[in-house]
Amino acid sequence: MRMSARQTFVVCALHLAQALFLVWLARRAVFCCDANYYLDAATRVLRDGVAFQNDYAGYRSYFVPLVIGLLQSVPMPVATDSGVGYPLVAGLLFAMLSVLATIHVLRAEGYARYLAYALPTIFNPFLLSFVPFPMQESVFVLSCVPLVLLLLAVRRRDAHWTLALAVSCGALAYIIRSSYLWVCLPLAILVWQHARLRTAAWANPRRGKLASVALLCSAPLILPQCYAMAQALGSWLPYPNHETFAHQIIWGIQAYKYATVLKDELWTGLVYASPMMHWPKDEMGLVTYLRNPGNGLLLMLAHAWVPLHFDVLTPYVRSEDLHPVSGWLLGSALVVACGVAGLWRAARSRRDPVETPFLLVTVGLSCAYTLVAAAEVRFGIIGFMALSIGASAFVGDADVRREWRRYAPWVVLYVGTSALVNALLLGTARVISATGQLVPL
Repeated sequence: MRMSARQTFVVCALHLAQALFLVWLARRAVFCCDANYYLDAATRVLRDGVAFQNDYAGYRSYFVPLVIGLLQSVPMPVATDSGVGYPLVAGLLFAMLSVLATIHVLRAEGYARYLAYALPTIFNPFLLSFVPFPMQESVFVLSCVPLVLLLLAVRRRDAHWTLALAVSCGALAYIIRSSYLWVCLPLAILVWQHARLRTAAWANPRRGKLASVALLCSAPLILPQCYAMAQALGSWLPYPNHETFAHQIIWGIQAYKYATVLKDELWTGLVYASPMMHWPKDEMGLVTYLRNPGNGLLLMLAHAWVPLHFDVLTPYVRSEDLHPVSGWLLGSALVVACGVAGLWRAARSRRDPVETPFLLVTVGLSCAYTLVAAAEVRFGIIGFMALSIGASAFVGDADVRREWRRYAPWVVLYVGTSALVNALLLGTARVISATGQLVPL
């Protein structure tokens, strides 16, 4: 589909801005902890194979270290604060993948639909902020976000391609992080709605061929993990270790939120302590929320709210960058408010019966995913992407723009409330000192 000169300029400008933003992020990226683990694991998986010696065997997979190792091995002049080349290579790779996705969507659907789905996905600064950090979220954005753009933006597609994209996205999410298994449910709903409502594409699909597509898109990703676990732990289950889930519940009871900060030139944990921080650990569990309904409800609300609101842009930050109110916090709160409104309007109007159920279920499961677990901003990346798509539809709705005075007070109220909530949370923040004590920030 041909575009006007103005549309071509806009698309090129977006990609240029994206590339410059990724380079800026890469040059400033500093990290520790999980990121350092993945850099070390990346070296070992390239040297020893998928069954490499892994302290997190049974809980983390081979795939993220493998991707990071391959990208880290690409020759690149190191000109970043982190001293490693991965941030720049990952940023450039995502920029190239975005261009390929752009070409496909523009040819298939045209400029308007492309812009509606590209802005909240491949050009979303909150998602892009994870790309330079050698962690699970970076690999998720690199691999799954372009697939989500293709799944949602392109309507004229046969059954086999729809299934291939959905299964690939689900398998990638699961092999990146075991707890992302829940992503398969909204993807299954998306495929079901596509088959039910876009019947021309599913007129005569052969079940055997569909099964083969699903197998070919998932087995090459998951079977190496099964082999690695069989070698390391004697189990063919992809993730046989479930102890960390119990720890996540305890950590969730102890704090509203967790972060990692650079303070006095040292990396340390930042704990937003809850009233139950110092309770005996043997008394902490799911039943704690029922026995303490007031504090339990407050904790669950905080755990659902925190991963969708960015008080700072990047997962590793300097302590002096933490403020009660920031532009990133206000921006993410605005996205959440507009996203909820957009999905609500879409559900009521039934205007997008294929995409809307997928987005609604994704947001709901994303909030449920962190409800009783230790919450960090990066844990809400999938739900925030879905809300961003809803926000894009809301802002792009001509009826909304005509009636903006009707919606503006509620959006402003939510953004202001979010600033207050963040200020209250920051008041509970405690730094883990060198002696293991919690001291005020």
